[in-house]
Amino acid sequence: MCIHSGGFYEIGGGLYGADAETVEHLAEHYAGPGEILVTERIARRLSRSGSKAEDGPALTPFSQDDFPEQAYTLEWNRRAPWLKETETAYPHAYPEEFYELLRSFGEPGQDTRTMKAKQAIYDRWLQERTVVFLARQRARGEPAARTAPLDTMLDDLVLNALMDTVIRETMSAGDHVAGSGGGLAILTFGTPQEGIGFARDIQTKLAENGLPVQVAIDAGPVLLFQNSRGPSGIAGDPVNTASKLAEDLGMSGSISVTERAFSQLQGDAAADRFEVTVSGITVRGVFLHQ
Repeated sequence: MCIHSGGFYEIGGGLYGADAETVEHLAEHYAGPGEILVTERIARRLSRSGSKAEDGPALTPFSQDDFPEQAYTLEWNRRAPWLKETETAYPHAYPEEFYELLRSFGEPGQDTRTMKAKQAIYDRWLQERTVVFLARQRARGEPAARTAPLDTMLDDLVLNALMDTVIRETMSAGDHVAGSGGGLAILTFGTPQEGIGFARDIQTKLAENGLPVQVAIDAGPVLLFQNSRGPSGIAGDPVNTASKLAEDLGMSGSISVTERAFSQLQGDAAADRFEVTVSGITVRGVFLHQ
């Protein structure tokens, strides 16, 4: 988790600009499990808040050899009495029925209700799917930009639109698109064979349009939510695993496939095995080359 303040461009429900890239980059690549990083801007605002030393946060400078920002690890064991709740509705992307079921979890004396809510969620939204995660290729270790010229941001939006257009034109069924935008796309398929076939096709087409992507595939149970355009939300371990592989391990011209997805195939001659630790979890799989 990372906390930052700044200027953000809100377009089509997404946030863009250097500050959006900064907070995402620091949270994704540097904050550890259970750790909260705050940027210099937030640290200055906390120091001006007027809290007593015993009530205030402990800020420890955070540094690594390749760390691109001045930031601090935040430790705060109690709520700040001067901070008042103003917005309590989480901006979730789930159907309202699903969110209401989630809210019943953890209520005192509601064990039976919680079990029933979980079963209702699984019965309605749990599916076995192959997840294909696409991430626009960036230079290794590329930090978030310190400035965000408007023309640079518009270039990014044009590339996002191009990526979305090529993906939807390549899909045989639009309901496989679970989400796209921000240089990323999540798609689901019935089998790994379908997912790999699509991945190889889309990787070639995007490269021909000057947009190389890193691709990873995993398979397993996911919660899949639909609206009038098809799946509008997805959650589950295969999404998280494919995301980390695509963004941290992906290579242009190859597809990272987890061991559990690859085990459902008949085999592939052009496959190199890998074992990598991402976010503290060891993942095994193969690289499928074009």
